[in-house]
Amino acid sequence: MAHYVVGDIHGCLQPLKNLLAKVEFNPRYDQLWAVGDLIGRGPNAQATLEFLADLGPAFQTVLGNHDLHALAVLCELRRPNPKDNTADLLHSTSR
Repeated sequence: MAHYVVGDIHGCLQPLKNLLAKVEFNPRYDQLWAVGDLIGRGPNAQATLEFLADLGPAFQTVLGNHDLHALAVLCELRRPNPKDNTADLLHSTSR
């Protein structure tokens, strides 16, 4: 069992997948910890969150400032920032 820690994924799903393949990450045995900023700036916010959620108990996270901003936008407490690349989340039917 291995434990991996990543930070600042920022919705960049393919580089994350490449990294996990390189270390031969196996969600049946390994743990992935993300230390903030799962989304924001990168092109695939929705797909990144879905991928991480599909890891089930093999994935743990703490929220970063971009994640907290996205939650505030989804709760209509803040306005969206176009630079955040979270439009796919805002228009998702699975939120």
